[in-house]
Amino acid sequence: VSDWIGSSSSALAKDMHRLACVHSMYGCHEDSAKLLGESIFIGSDYDDYDVLDSVKLLATSLDVMNDLDGSKSEYELALTKEKDNTEKTRIMNALANLHVKVEGQTQLAVEYLDKSLEIQHNIADGEGTDANLKFDTMILYGNAMASKNDVTQAAYWFESALNSNPDKSPVHPSNLRALYNKGVTLFRSGDIIGAGHAFGSILDEVEMSSAVPPGTGFVLNAIGSIYFVNKDYVGACEQFTKSLSLKNDELTPSQMAMTYANIGTAYYKMRKYEESEANFNQALKCLESEDDRSLDIKVTTATVKSKFACILYKRKLYLRAYDMFAEAASSGSETASEFVTHCGSLAEKSRRNLMKRDPSVKPPPSIAKISSHKPHFGEILIPITDRRIATRYSDAVYSKKRKILAALGMELADCTSIELPSEDTKILCERALENLLEVNRANSASEFEGLVVEKLNSHLMTMKSLLSQNE
Repeated sequence: VSDWIGSSSSALAKDMHRLACVHSMYGCHEDSAKLLGESIFIGSDYDDYDVLDSVKLLATSLDVMNDLDGSKSEYELALTKEKDNTEKTRIMNALANLHVKVEGQTQLAVEYLDKSLEIQHNIADGEGTDANLKFDTMILYGNAMASKNDVTQAAYWFESALNSNPDKSPVHPSNLRALYNKGVTLFRSGDIIGAGHAFGSILDEVEMSSAVPPGTGFVLNAIGSIYFVNKDYVGACEQFTKSLSLKNDELTPSQMAMTYANIGTAYYKMRKYEESEANFNQALKCLESEDDRSLDIKVTTATVKSKFACILYKRKLYLRAYDMFAEAASSGSETASEFVTHCGSLAEKSRRNLMKRDPSVKPPPSIAKISSHKPHFGEILIPITDRRIATRYSDAVYSKKRKILAALGMELADCTSIELPSEDTKILCERALENLLEVNRANSASEFEGLVVEKLNSHLMTMKSLLSQNE
């Protein structure tokens, strides 16, 4: 059909945007970004093509991919095109969140957050206000302060979010995020008691609730970390295990793997080596069936293997430690060169210790261009965070609901009044893709039929003319 109608049209650009939405919902953000780039290139010449909508989705896709420069550029472009004040504040929050991620850019984050809060304060009553947006902005302000180790100011903004919410339930979504982030900030600053109070207030409410609110699993993980720091390794294992058992707040495969690894570390501290190895093996098993092309899976696999290798090294199982460090370096080859070098040097240290202990044993091969150094294992536990919090600000710019409705061909103006059925995201994605294919088949068939008829009519008229001449 493209041979007949060409590869440049408003309809093609829109369909590429719809397909990009489907890829984004499936987590294939690189494919989504590629399609959006092509869609914007084709569609920007047409008045009926929504460039801003595609720029927003492209910014969020690049954000999830941790392409900080690319996503920043697209968010800034979206900000210049956006006319709606509420939408502007969401873009500003996403930009602030990007700057929080980069060391030394906290002030830039604060500038965007100040502008966001000012706009929210000045929004006229007729335009409507979003209280949850205000709470999210305050929580993000707390995160910005925490990123530069200003614990006092971080706590102030988390408390501001809590005090601004008329609903005082600790498990209200905004309150839970504020308490969780406050607890994590206090824990990292060494205030174990303060962190315990923040997390405990959430769990006290959960115990009285019939339903487990989203995010509870990460609170349990955090409390497990507190038990671990206090050397209550049995209590740590209990909390980590509880977080794995929550059916209504399931962890991702990567988060499950890291939790099993932390359980294995706690068992190692109790000198229960068999249980420790069993949990590390279970952690790796969680990752085996996942897409090994995913950067998240690669990073997690490398992290778990490096932690397992550290424990094997401490147990003086140098040959196994060497193998595991080498595997971690290989798994992390696409993540960070510093990590790969670190694991390689620890593998070399393991190899040399093996040679010293038993010179008669044939040593494994030396890792080229890597020198050994004394191991520094860093944090013994793998930190586990709620990634829904991490993507909250990009999701606010382009929501899952918007992606699904866009994939189904709905116009932006029609989306606010539509409620999605409470179905599994995968089912909704499949329906959106089926709809996209059906519409394109119908459109293509109709266009193709029209073009064929037009071409045949042209040939028939030519033939008629020739016959008339022959007569």
